Amino acid sequence: MVGDGVANYVLRALGEDRRGDTKLIERVTAEYRGLYRQHWADFTRAYDGVEELLEALVAKDVVLAVLSNKPDLFTREMVRHFFPGIPFAAVEGAKEGSPLKPDPAAALAIARQVALAPEQFAYVGDTNTDMQTARAAGMLAVGALWGFRGRTELEAAGAQVVIERPGELMKEVAFP
Repeated sequence: MVGDGVANYVLRALGEDRRGDTKLIERVTAEYRGLYRQHWADFTRAYDGVEELLEALVAKDVVLAVLSNKPDLFTREMVRHFFPGIPFAAVEGAKEGSPLKPDPAAALAIARQVALAPEQFAYVGDTNTDMQTARAAGMLAVGALWGFRGRTELEAAGAQVVIERPGELMKEVAFP
């Protein structure tokens, strides 16, 4: 049920027969956000191997960025919490007035911000939305099987490379 934003998650959780009840949807969404804000770090952790991959990329002077459909301030807080020593050049979450992924606008804005052409990016993600964003932005779409979507879905959404574990990125993508 997860992976396409809180609004879609709530709609799926409520079921088809309740999707027309606007007040219920608003109430459940607000309650969910409040509880998530209080407890997001209780059981959440980085996937095995991700920190080591990021450290290896930093050692190669690869520019790193994060793009999320989670709220911007929350995205920044999560990145600081899980990867405090990683020097990300950009960390961007959802902002009022900016389109969400799969619209490529935010990905392209990050490319401009770090002064790299889109084709110089390996966009690593674990959802169909990530693959669609990467392709629409002209970036290499790398599907991550350690997330919560499978190979078939990632490839159908445009993954050009699919990796099973974080460390495989260094073998599958040429970094300077």
